[in-house]
Amino acid sequence: MTKKPRLLPILLASALGLLFLGSTTTTALAKPPAHAGGGGGGGGGDDGGSDDGGGDGGTLPNVRYEVAWLGTLGGSYSSALAANDSGEIVGTSRNADGVLLATRFTLAGPVDLNVEMADLVAARDDGPWTAVIARDINELGQITGQIRPSSGISHPFIYDPGDIDSGRPAALEILPQLYDYTTRGVAINNYGEIAGTYQPQNTDGGSFLYSPGGVLIDMGAGVFANEGSINDAGQITFWDNVLAHSWRYTPNSVLGDSGTFEEFPGGGLDINFFGDVAGTFRTETKSGKNKFVETIYRAATPETIEVLYEGSSATFPFINDDRDVCFIVDSRLVLYTDNQSLGLVELDPLVTGDDASVSKWLNANGTVPAELPNRDTTGFSTIAGRGDFGSGVSEGFILLPYLVQ
Repeated sequence: MTKKPRLLPILLASALGLLFLGSTTTTALAKPPAHAGGGGGGGGGDDGGSDDGGGDGGTLPNVRYEVAWLGTLGGSYSSALAANDSGEIVGTSRNADGVLLATRFTLAGPVDLNVEMADLVAARDDGPWTAVIARDINELGQITGQIRPSSGISHPFIYDPGDIDSGRPAALEILPQLYDYTTRGVAINNYGEIAGTYQPQNTDGGSFLYSPGGVLIDMGAGVFANEGSINDAGQITFWDNVLAHSWRYTPNSVLGDSGTFEEFPGGGLDINFFGDVAGTFRTETKSGKNKFVETIYRAATPETIEVLYEGSSATFPFINDDRDVCFIVDSRLVLYTDNQSLGLVELDPLVTGDDASVSKWLNANGTVPAELPNRDTTGFSTIAGRGDFGSGVSEGFILLPYLVQ
């Protein structure tokens, strides 16, 4: 299966400090057939993982990560929530008045997505609207998230900035709520299909699927809000926090057929192009009540769980098409990669940049990943997320890999 080429002038951009990320044209993939068993062949090899995290733990790879802090819109909070393979980064940020706004991040500074969409919003007769979170972005630059009317609760939206070369016009679609509940777009694939959530106040909600030109389809399972992913085969993974496990939904090839659901342990929070799921679950220890071991796994099927890490306080796994998995151990980022048979790699010792940026990274109370794009020409992936500094102060970041001699 042909992989999309990546653009990696990002390091040059960090030196110039001026690049507006994502001003590129990409071509949509030929849609793969839906496959109930998942692919599991995205470049992982047959290493299997290990109960103690894998890797020899003593040799650093010949890669370093330059940290770029993405700033805020004037407030004390920002978070990079998604990045595509072309380097476009989106998320959310508070402005100087504390208002949460959907944001496009560039190395030249954050941009309020509402300014970018202003003409499209003004052309509607049901405004005004304010996009508060940009939750995901696909390879065409199309964005989904949540948008609010002047009074009321959130709707999901799809924003397409358009493409001059192909003649695709800019467009904004604001989708209806489900059951008049807060409804969010969580993930978007390269065909404009949306996976999202709806949630009544102070109770468990559910998930939905949307295809362009269709309606929001209730998937019929409780999920933890904002968790879920969709790939180009239309497979969805989401966490059922009522039953404390996750599902992978695979649509059948027969139009109108309901598809199949497969159960995975714990929270299966992300899915890649091939259907591989990255997830986490906890097991109570024998030493006492409320003492747990956290397990990070990747899996092509529910029967082929590969344990990547077992220990304390491990969560937020994300997987790319190369089957790399990024997650948190004790509030710090780690990467599990089969590249160079490295296994588990702690990222803190690999982070570089100017003194202030590195000091900021090391002094963060914790770092939270939000996206793991595919490997670039270095053989490693950029990583987007946020650093938390306490007292409600957070800032989005991107880690840019480069090779050393």
